Amino acid sequence: DTVNSMSKSDRDVFTYLPTSPPIDYQGSSSTTAAYVGSLLEFPNDYRVATGVRFETMELDVTPMDDPGVTPMKIKNEAGIQIEDFFPSLTFSKSWESLKLSTSASMTTARPNFRELAFIATEDRVKGTIYKGNPQLKPSDIQNYDIRGDWNLSDSEILSASLFYKKIDKPIQQAKGND
Repeated sequence: DTVNSMSKSDRDVFTYLPTSPPIDYQGSSSTTAAYVGSLLEFPNDYRVATGVRFETMELDVTPMDDPGVTPMKIKNEAGIQIEDFFPSLTFSKSWESLKLSTSASMTTARPNFRELAFIATEDRVKGTIYKGNPQLKPSDIQNYDIRGDWNLSDSEILSASLFYKKIDKPIQQAKGND
């Protein structure tokens, strides 16, 4: 039993037949951002880079009725409107052929249209049904990095880094009965 029934015409073109529940959605997304940053250089090759990004984002998703199917009573529309600041800070120290740096920043991960749209779609590779969640919110992410770069020659570099991320409200797939 599949979500999408397909028919094949004599022209080898697949068409999707109407289904219930609907399998389509309409979405819009708009992002406006501004960034300001500064690089401060100190004696003995110490550097501090700092910055902040301001962002506004609007995302809307509406499930659509399929032609030939009884219209939905409840559309389960989804929308996200945010205004947020994302700061960053990096300290670095350079020697002749070695550079060490550490940084901290804040970022985000946002749900996409499919993750928000409360419609059932089939993942034909995995053979599973996927349904979005209109109550998802963007994830807030704190990033911490430490990095070392060793210039072995003009064309060779050896790098090593460690990072840590703390994710608040992670977006991940979950199994459910509906």
